[in-house]
Amino acid sequence: MGRQLRGVLTIITVVALATVFGGWWAVPVVSFAAGFATPRGVRQAALIGICAGSAWLSLLALQTVSGIAIGDVATKVGQLFSLPGPLFLLLVVLFAFGLGWSCAALGEELGARLRKSAPTPVQG
Repeated sequence: MGRQLRGVLTIITVVALATVFGGWWAVPVVSFAAGFATPRGVRQAALIGICAGSAWLSLLALQTVSGIAIGDVATKVGQLFSLPGPLFLLLVVLFAFGLGWSCAALGEELGARLRKSAPTPVQG
């Protein structure tokens, strides 16, 4: 398995587990940390956002498989916003993507700036 694929699967798993145990606030925290940890010059914010959206899509699929009527819930909640259920579910996944992408981009930028300003060790 390739290194990048392992990284993607790891981020998806961490976002999903953190969401289960910490709620939706886990998405910006994990995404920021993943963006901060990216090596200098590597821009991965969009990929981290896709991982966050995929994690939430996976959680929705797991709930559906376990017998929770996600379609009914989405239809009822979607009616509050005058949206059809499937569109509401799409917006939920897009929300996770946008949140993951923006926090990862912020983490990347902050990490790059901090690494740039850090003094380099003197070799003797």
